[in-house]
Amino acid sequence: MKKKPIVVTMGDPSGIATEIVLKSWLNRKKEKLYPFFLVDNYERVKKVIRSLNLKIKLKKINNADEVQFCFSDCFPVYNIGKIINYQLSKPKKQNSKFIIESIKTSFDMVCSNQAVGMITLPVCKKTLKEYGFKFNGQTEFIGELSRQKIDRSSNEIMILS
Repeated sequence: MKKKPIVVTMGDPSGIATEIVLKSWLNRKKEKLYPFFLVDNYERVKKVIRSLNLKIKLKKINNADEVQFCFSDCFPVYNIGKIINYQLSKPKKQNSKFIIESIKTSFDMVCSNQAVGMITLPVCKKTLKEYGFKFNGQTEFIGELSRQKIDRSSNEIMILS
């Protein structure tokens, strides 16, 4: 029986988020971690691995089902494909659009039953708000995405009845 993986959002590209998830993956066997994958830019993650001098083989995946075949040997990344310019410890508000896209993509994967759950990595709330993000944090944003999904479902039910 295959396990649906956990999807992990990218967090702020300028912060510690990627290092956290990569080092978690390195301990996957010792800690018996449930399979997971990251929604991020594949090339950016590869660059972080090199800069941290980690011995990690990456695997670009096209869907969550692929995680079961590669998680034990490769770190799976669902590539959002956008070029992300970042500098460690210097968050940029223009990267907020990629963070939001990662959260939405991850949320949609959970809602469509491709992933069993979702983990959000740390973000810089200040730059998100400067970008125009109207929520106190990721939790409130995901709550709003959930309400919108319920509203859409309710409308569909009303149309069908």
